[in-house]
Amino acid sequence: MQNNWIKEAIIYEIYPRVFSEEGNFQGIINRLQDIKDLGVNTLWLMPIHKIGMKKRKGTLGSPYAVYDHFSIHPDLGDENDFKKLVDETHKKDLRLIIDWVAVYTAWDHNWIGQHPDWYRKNEAGEIVSPNSDWSDVAHLNYASCELQDEMIKTMSRWIEKFDIDGLRCDTAGNIYGFKPIVFWERAIKRLRTIKPEILLLAEWEDPQFHTNAFDLTYSWALYHTLRKIKTNEKNLRDLTSLESVKIPWTEKNYQINTTIRGAGFIQELLDAQKKEFPGGALRMRFIENHDELRAQELFGKDASRAYATVIFTLDGVPLIYNGQEIGETVRPSHFEPFKINWEADPRDVLRTGDRKGGLRDFYKKLIRIRKENPVLYLGDIKKIPTDCDENVYAFEKEYRNQLAAVVINFSPSFQMLNLKFPRDGIWKDLLNDETIIKSPPVNRFNRAGNQLQLAPYASHIFLYSPDERQK
Repeated sequence: MQNNWIKEAIIYEIYPRVFSEEGNFQGIINRLQDIKDLGVNTLWLMPIHKIGMKKRKGTLGSPYAVYDHFSIHPDLGDENDFKKLVDETHKKDLRLIIDWVAVYTAWDHNWIGQHPDWYRKNEAGEIVSPNSDWSDVAHLNYASCELQDEMIKTMSRWIEKFDIDGLRCDTAGNIYGFKPIVFWERAIKRLRTIKPEILLLAEWEDPQFHTNAFDLTYSWALYHTLRKIKTNEKNLRDLTSLESVKIPWTEKNYQINTTIRGAGFIQELLDAQKKEFPGGALRMRFIENHDELRAQELFGKDASRAYATVIFTLDGVPLIYNGQEIGETVRPSHFEPFKINWEADPRDVLRTGDRKGGLRDFYKKLIRIRKENPVLYLGDIKKIPTDCDENVYAFEKEYRNQLAAVVINFSPSFQMLNLKFPRDGIWKDLLNDETIIKSPPVNRFNRAGNQLQLAPYASHIFLYSPDERQK
């Protein structure tokens, strides 16, 4: 089930304890207007519960090591403070979802003592972690119907009591002892009886999760494809296979071996997943989140704009992780103290710009273009062939009376390419505030004819209108 607002969602992920100097709900409230001014419309809070002490990692522990699913971490505030945050968010016409950890708990969660049968155990009868790396959490066992009922009860309580707008379900496919999708279908059916318009986001990439369950799933395959393109950017002609693009925690491994090279794999992947996923399935598009390297560090200052343009011009729902919009290069630890440095220079960088050369202004513009032009997230996509497909990704999108063309150079070098626009007429470059007339007998195409010169990592979003002079 999908609600119309979800198709228009742009998610902003917040790590509450690092987002502000206060490190609490009030610190988020103080910056709600700044977040709204960026253009996003949906806030996702990483876990806000108390964190377990037993087997804790680091100084503060991971927010995903939940001590009590009914609790709020006292450093963030209390129930009244959280309700105030939800209310203030709604007053600004924003929505708010919270992270939900249903697969494991902290080792001192009260369920371990009261219901040890709710946990996965080894042959010796000892409760175990999901894997050796996640040693600070204990793996739940959903073979217990009582556990299933209790988990649904706790999820329901947050929607009923605080009127939140949805849940992001952590490692949703890692449920042990019971078929994950069967549990989630049951849980989500119950949650929608409380608030039908909620958003359910699965940290998982599986077509079946869209059937009678989640609105959104992670678009990991696209993210790892983009990473692979960046890694090979100096010689994309030699990138001839996506065989190493794997989906986390699964056996899924995309193997696309064709005559396609380099950036051409983006369209190949999108086409493959369109056949694989149900019609209308929405994917969360991202170039960073709390589990991945910062986009500025991974892709670089200039290239990150090109990769951001991809996720904001495709269908699905784009994500911005707090600090991404100012080019933060340090990924906050799950276990240690950290604060995003919004005040790196005398200006208020969240309000007036950023220390990385106007990156926040770029994101504001990119978001505005997306919101003003539904063709970008609702239109059908069609590849535009060029003679530089290994370095350049060009595509058109059409929806109702709108026609758009997007051209992105993933190369660190200038590219001179032959490219045929879908129609003759006037094409306005919304991202760069330029106009190209492609209508005989006039050709102002940077150079005569159909050749377009692209600067390194250049991004262009063209919107079509007929050339009235030809009528």
